[in-house]
Order: sequence, then structure tokens, then C-alpha cells
Amino acid sequence: LASATYCSSDQHDRPVAGILSLCISDTYNFFYNPDQIKRNIVTIMHEMGHILGFNALSLANFRDPDTGKPLTPRNEHGDVADVDVECTGVSPRLKSEIPLPSKEIMKF
Repeated sequence: LASATYCSSDQHDRPVAGILSLCISDTYNFFYNPDQIKRNIVTIMHEMGHILGFNALSLANFRDPDTGKPLTPRNEHGDVADVDVECTGVSPRLKSEIPLPSKEIMKF
């Protein structure tokens, strides 16, 4: 259907550039079918959220709005450390390393 992400961020971890890909198999239906147009608008709004930084990996980069300091601790290179996690909802269960956000951002 679609995919999107940001591909560049500034010195404060804010997205400054992104890409959005739409999978269009029937261009007439995509642009002229009223029901499809409504679905496309919702899909594009959802994907724009990913470009703005709302995805599982970038939550760890959120900052305190008052101080500008990262809410998730960083390592000596300024990066959020990866954490081993178990992926649920897939069979067989898989493990992955991802930069988890702090409990200030998301409760687990």
C-alpha cells in the first residue's frame, strides 16, 4: 500500500527530509474513485507521521521540550544504545536489537 520514513535529521534528532512511496497498481482508481481517494488520504496522513518521526525506532530520540535534552540516555557517541528484545506476534519468536525509548517516553 505505502511506506515512509525520514532519511535525515538535524543536530537535535529532528527529521529534516523523508521519503514516501505509494504502491499504485490502478492509477485511474487511485485518483478518481471517491472511496479510494478517502482511503488514500488516510494512508498518506499515516505515512506522513512516519516522516515526522513517529515510528518505533525514532521514539528514543524524543527530547524534553523545555530543556532540549534527550529523554533517553545516550552513549559516549551520542547514540541511543540498542537493547535486545523479543518480537511478539511472529512465529517462531524472533529476537532483535533496537533503540528502546526511556520510560519517560513509553511505559513497557
